[in-house]
Amino acid sequence: MSLKTIGNGIKTRLETISGLKVYAPIELPDSINQLPAALILPGETSYDATFDDKADYRFRIIIVATKQDAPSALNRLLDYIELTGTYSVKGAIDGDSTLNASADDSRVSRNLGFGVTNWGGYTYLSTEFEILVWK
Repeated sequence: MSLKTIGNGIKTRLETISGLKVYAPIELPDSINQLPAALILPGETSYDATFDDKADYRFRIIIVATKQDAPSALNRLLDYIELTGTYSVKGAIDGDSTLNASADDSRVSRNLGFGVTNWGGYTYLSTEFEILVWK
């Protein structure tokens, strides 16, 4: 399994969330033209972790919702953070933890809360998730 393959598997799972534009690591845009959007980025990678419970790969999923930095816009991100539900990132990944057969297993380990993401010259209100992947 490669980072590209796993990234595409994550994309397939996130595309089950209605209305969310999803970008795999190999297709990250220069600018984001459709919101909300999910940016899938490789995170830390552990090598030779065979004999412990450490993930082989980590991915970051950044959900950007609006170009505003207004507290009222935070409500747009709440549904993605829920444990289950139509818009839940965790629910989408848990729906097929093999990520469309691109991994042995995966799980959403945490959400890093609300913040801002700068991309293509714009500042977006965002939330970030960490996904652990075993190959």
